[in-house]
Amino acid sequence: MFAVYLFLINFTFYIRREFVRKIIVIAISVLALAAFVACGNKAQGGGAAAAADAGKDLITLKNATGEDIYEMMISPVSMEDSWEKANILEGNILKNGASTTIPRGVFTKNEKYDLTWTSVGKELDYFQWEVDVKNIGTITVTKEDLDDQQ
Repeated sequence: MFAVYLFLINFTFYIRREFVRKIIVIAISVLALAAFVACGNKAQGGGAAAAADAGKDLITLKNATGEDIYEMMISPVSMEDSWEKANILEGNILKNGASTTIPRGVFTKNEKYDLTWTSVGKELDYFQWEVDVKNIGTITVTKEDLDDQQ
């Protein structure tokens, strides 16, 4: 009888120990998941605030020239006639009436840039001078930006 009593006591402790282990494992898993989700939200900004912040990091380019655009080059105002980036559009065509977004990070040197746009076919050049890229959300190129010397 004493052996059965010892067996039941040990078995009860074993069950309790396994139950406690499972509870601990579950608690650690829940905490790890919560930490992972919280870090993911911080990295991505999370929710509506993230969408607003993401919008600040993008500039919308709009084409209202009447022509399709295949090239956009930039030059910091401080570096006159130094078109530093070969093609911001990276080989994509910006159709007339269309828009696209680019990361604000392509403008790295200062706050104001000169921009040149080149159309498909007629190879028309459009210029915009001293564009304040730090404080602008949309850049629209229009017929008024056409280079008069063409």
